[in-house]
Amino acid sequence: MDDVNNHNGFKLIGIVPLKDCNQKFRKNLKIGTPYLLYNNYTVELNDKNSSVNAITVNRCNVPNTMYNLDNGIKINISAVVGKNGSGKSALIELFYYFVYAISSLKEDDEIGLQKYSNIVQDKLKLLERDIKFINSEKENYSLGIQYQEKYNIQVILKNKKSNYKNSLLQSLNDKLHLIKNTYNEALENENLIQKELNMALIYELENHIYILEFINGKLTCKDYKGLNISSNFKFDKFFYSINLNYSHHSLNSNIIGGWIDTLFHKNDGYKTPVVINPMRDEGIYDINNELNLSKERLMFNLAYYLVKSQNNKEEYKLLDKYKIRTINFSIKPKSYPALLNFNNDGLQQSSSHFLIKNIVNENNFAKIKHFDIAVGYLERKLKKIRRNYHSIIFKEFDSSSQSEEEYFQNFILEDNSHITKKIKQVVNYIRYAENSKKLDAIFQLEVLKTCSFTSDEFVAFILENKSHSEEEKSNSLNVLELMNYLPPSIFNIDFELSIVDKERILLSQLSSGEQQMIFNINTVLYHLYNLQSSFSSKNTRLVYKNVSIILDEIELYYHPEMQRQILKNILDSLELIKTKENEGIESINICFLTHSPFILSDIPSQNILKLNEGKPESTDKINSFAANIYDLLKDEFFLENGAIGAFVSKKINDILIKDPIEEEDWSIINLVGDPFLKGVIKKKIEDKLSDDALKKEIERLQKIKQKRSKNDTN
Repeated sequence: MDDVNNHNGFKLIGIVPLKDCNQKFRKNLKIGTPYLLYNNYTVELNDKNSSVNAITVNRCNVPNTMYNLDNGIKINISAVVGKNGSGKSALIELFYYFVYAISSLKEDDEIGLQKYSNIVQDKLKLLERDIKFINSEKENYSLGIQYQEKYNIQVILKNKKSNYKNSLLQSLNDKLHLIKNTYNEALENENLIQKELNMALIYELENHIYILEFINGKLTCKDYKGLNISSNFKFDKFFYSINLNYSHHSLNSNIIGGWIDTLFHKNDGYKTPVVINPMRDEGIYDINNELNLSKERLMFNLAYYLVKSQNNKEEYKLLDKYKIRTINFSIKPKSYPALLNFNNDGLQQSSSHFLIKNIVNENNFAKIKHFDIAVGYLERKLKKIRRNYHSIIFKEFDSSSQSEEEYFQNFILEDNSHITKKIKQVVNYIRYAENSKKLDAIFQLEVLKTCSFTSDEFVAFILENKSHSEEEKSNSLNVLELMNYLPPSIFNIDFELSIVDKERILLSQLSSGEQQMIFNINTVLYHLYNLQSSFSSKNTRLVYKNVSIILDEIELYYHPEMQRQILKNILDSLELIKTKENEGIESINICFLTHSPFILSDIPSQNILKLNEGKPESTDKINSFAANIYDLLKDEFFLENGAIGAFVSKKINDILIKDPIEEEDWSIINLVGDPFLKGVIKKKIEDKLSDDALKKEIERLQKIKQKRSKNDTN
């Protein structure tokens, strides 16, 4: 593949804990030690280990283009390995602390991530207001509380004579005490971040090395010579990080602090430069929600694959194994409130009328099935977009030229990013319902009923829907465009699969490993699509051309064959993100935190950080790229005691020192599966038996000698 631009793309080079970095943040990582994901860089620190002086780039024998994609995206791959407790999780947590710290700096209006202490303080004010309100009431009310969020309490009053008031106040005051403690802990943690999160993050963009130092609450950007570039760092020179971690024991806000929740719970249009999947609440993630999200995300990718395979007259198979038999749809029974007794006057007064006024009128809207549910969804979605993305939408608003409502409507109509994707799906669905009768099964659905499309019918639905759009008359095949014509989020989705003509199975019934592979790849693609779509927005908003993907023990649930395929599957899927001609994402750095030798065999040792008890280890012994799995297990994963089970290892050692060797021992030796190992064991036993025989002969001769000596004396 030709390297059009002669640079390395984006590399996340490493992290350095600096002087006085608190152990709370760095765990077992060592101050002044550079943790480098690529070993062709040398980091020079000052004498006090309080700052990075310079970065030297050494000769690298790994080709820059080795992982690059046909769509023009430059790819770099690295990995971190080590025993449990070696510092892998500590390294990534330190990275999260860094992103939280620089994203919540007061002077930074580009990101403006709300500090966790401010979030808790807002909840505290609401609760204090409610307590004050209850105390001010003279009437004797029956009172109750409804918990809507973790700290958000809604007071319900009923006009009855009751003595509930005191018990309710006690409950609210207990909650107030809890939130005050949480607030104080959050303030203490943020003060500690300001004073003692001292560290440097090093990365490379287009052959320019950036050293970001966060010291005493201040962010400084330096070049490879250690010279200050700017004290007011702009995030367009940073990167976006997509992180996957499905471990049940990781990233628990009850343990590491509520600050991590701010990186989970956000709708900021991909401004804060990190997303962590799956989303957790107090360390817990909802596997059923993950399954539903994955089905929707899979539908995006399937749309492209199925249309493409139909054009090429090929049959698409999920995981190169399963045929797509049907895509099943059902109305979400708890989706969005239907607009009952809707008339034309009510339609014109709705906030979504500007979206559908050219599609429906008083003569036809009543004939469109699920119209009330669809419009109900639009009403709620528009309010949510306005609330969550207000700073993005109204960034350039000028009240002297137009009203706020008119400005908002123009944004919704003109925006082509992920923000309005689901709006477009509903509008196109309504348009399709009015213009087509070809596939009307989906329009006849009742709640709790299901209709199914074959893959061919699903493709026909998408393409016919696309053909009705005035904006899209081309025959272009683009994932981001096809997304706009998929069935909207008022439906539940499932997929019926089969292997050749065998029994059919639902996606949700696949093995845990197969589901996890689909979850992982489609989650990464979903966020990359959204980042890529930001380049289509007409707003002057922050966009990220460079992306870090950190996969923390992604091999969970995977059979070795699946582990062997994971990198190739990811790289193949990344070809979907864009075409070579499109602007957008330019470079991606993928970093595996792994225990899998099969993943490492796809990565050269020059790109691997080996950790042992919090310290980097040399990778000079063998090169992991295409290496023997047994060699990798011994070298890269520190298996000093061999690559067989500890139980059988002890059993063999016990046999080797045993005297005499019994029949049962020989039975165990004959069970050994490795012929070479079995031969070595037998040889050692034979040598031992030979030694025993020799020893006995020596003892016999010594006894004869002693006997003769005794006779001579007599």
